[in-house]
Amino acid sequence: MKTVALISGGKDSFYNILHCIKNGHSLDALANLHPPIDFPSDEMDSHMYQTVGHHVIDHYAELLEVPIFRQAINGSLKNANLSYKPTIDDEAEDLFLLLTKVLQERPDIEAVSVGAILSNYQRTRVENVCQRLGLTCLSYLWHRDQVELLSEMVQSGLDARLIKTAGVGLTTAHLGQSLSQMQPQLLKLYEMYELHPCGEGGEYESLCFDAPIFKYKKLEVVDSKIIEPTSHDCLAYWVPNVFVVSKDSETYDTEWMKSLIVPPMLEEEMEDLIQFVGEADIVDTEEEKEIIENKLQYPISVFSTDNSSCIFNLHCDSSNLSFEEEVEEVLRQLLELTNKIQTISGENLAVISVSLLLSSMDLFPKINSLYAKFFDGIASPPTRLCIATTLPFLRRVQLSATLAPVREHQALRNLYVQSRSYWAPSNIGPYSQAVRLGPICYLSGQIGLNPIDTTLVTDSNVKQGVLAYQNIQRVKSAMNAEKWLAPVAFVTSQKNMKIANGIWSEAGEEFKLITVQVNELPKGAAIEWAGNSLDMSEVLSAQMNADIDDSDLEEETSKYTIKAISWKALDFEEPGSLVWVFSLFVLSVATNDIKVITEKLLGKLSASTGKLTSAIIYTSSFVLQEELDIVFEILKKHCAVEIIPVRRVWNQQMIEKKWGLVFKGTN
Repeated sequence: MKTVALISGGKDSFYNILHCIKNGHSLDALANLHPPIDFPSDEMDSHMYQTVGHHVIDHYAELLEVPIFRQAINGSLKNANLSYKPTIDDEAEDLFLLLTKVLQERPDIEAVSVGAILSNYQRTRVENVCQRLGLTCLSYLWHRDQVELLSEMVQSGLDARLIKTAGVGLTTAHLGQSLSQMQPQLLKLYEMYELHPCGEGGEYESLCFDAPIFKYKKLEVVDSKIIEPTSHDCLAYWVPNVFVVSKDSETYDTEWMKSLIVPPMLEEEMEDLIQFVGEADIVDTEEEKEIIENKLQYPISVFSTDNSSCIFNLHCDSSNLSFEEEVEEVLRQLLELTNKIQTISGENLAVISVSLLLSSMDLFPKINSLYAKFFDGIASPPTRLCIATTLPFLRRVQLSATLAPVREHQALRNLYVQSRSYWAPSNIGPYSQAVRLGPICYLSGQIGLNPIDTTLVTDSNVKQGVLAYQNIQRVKSAMNAEKWLAPVAFVTSQKNMKIANGIWSEAGEEFKLITVQVNELPKGAAIEWAGNSLDMSEVLSAQMNADIDDSDLEEETSKYTIKAISWKALDFEEPGSLVWVFSLFVLSVATNDIKVITEKLLGKLSASTGKLTSAIIYTSSFVLQEELDIVFEILKKHCAVEIIPVRRVWNQQMIEKKWGLVFKGTN
């Protein structure tokens, strides 16, 4: 894609350009934001932009032989929310003006190169601007390991020097030093004080003097000065006086592209998983592809507690409506029921998670555009699971949603990455990769997409399944919620079921896995991972504060920690499938006798004053209507009940069962 690179003069923006070119994109323009002309200092108090060194920026157009577009920073911090929405006079709107100017002059520009590594604040604002302008964000440094990244920058031949210092252990004596000179000191400070090696905590800023993509010229320092802290400058910084000089060689060396280190698509331990799992020794039969008629019927289910509301099984069974009309009716129901709950509770609600069931994946493009329109303008869209499965007759879409009250003391956190990177796939629809509500993390389904270009890996289903597993693991890690809760593997055949269970087993996961077979997955994928996860550190602190006296803290901590993360069984078919965590429990089990399981659980809860809040029931093609009616009648008095019809259900021992159950509640 034709690309404009956002540059500050620092190492990150130029190193990201190298990776853009390595991945087949062209550099066609530069863009930079700088302090207003009458601003008394090079240093602005900006959360978005590096401004120290801005007097050097115009030289980069000559070094890179592309035009540069510049814009003064007239805005300031007006919207501090992590999830950004357009805000008048916010400094992010200066970026919008700058890129609008670029597109007016260069309407062929398709993408923006951004050197973001760790800052969600910066990334969400750039992505918001790019989305509004129809541009793709390229952030190949996103979530890279900073020790590795610093080493790679040094090895690449990038000559970047420290221009501002602010971190512990860094002084004015380090100003003007190159990355290669500073690398040992930065790594030492990382070990001693957890200083970010690449300066992502604001510890230092840099200025680039040479790079492999500077074909024939580079910058050289004539003289320089150090600006000491004043009323205008709270930190010291370096002001080099530079001019452009020719490089020693008159020919452009393109060998850098071969030696540029690109992280492998799969981590080493994931490559090992592929070797351990291997292809399943089973041949799919034609019966796997046969259409199964689903005659089950079940109603909409709505249930609210103090902390969440569930609106499940929204549908519109009508042969007289077009598909678009059917979708619009389902979304209307969601809006109407949400408004009713808000009126009763007196609180605003946010949709945090959606499961979207289709009769065919051929309908996905149509529903994606309608779905996007419905959630348009929401800075933090919900997570989403999307599958094509055996819906009841006449039904082409079914939607279930979990909602949470918007409260200041109960902030929702979301991960909504739209940039292409090496980290994990950007969104292929209007959904967040994850949403955190307290210690609980709701996860979008993940398939085996290559993060670089969001194409499906088709080498083998094992590799595809492992990549999908890595993708969801990276999302969990980014949200600091790595303990699985109620994981489900969606597969398209019995062979893929064996692969998914092989991956789960070899990965050493503790929570019992339910695997269900559906008709189709997005992009023709073989395996999709989904579920919730938990931040155990947050859970432990919440438990200690709530249930343990300070005098007992030291004595009880070890025991309490064990209790919080240990798995318990209630004499169910799947030992180890129940986890109790302070005021939350999650039960996940595959079974043939749902009535016994349900009644046993309700009895246990009644004895402990606990209660259910939601139930997700995966119904295989062997389930009879009268069986479903009995269970639904029992559960609807206690919680919301989501029905997800599927072809087949297996437990972790790969034994086929009639039902898959995920119960959530409080103990």
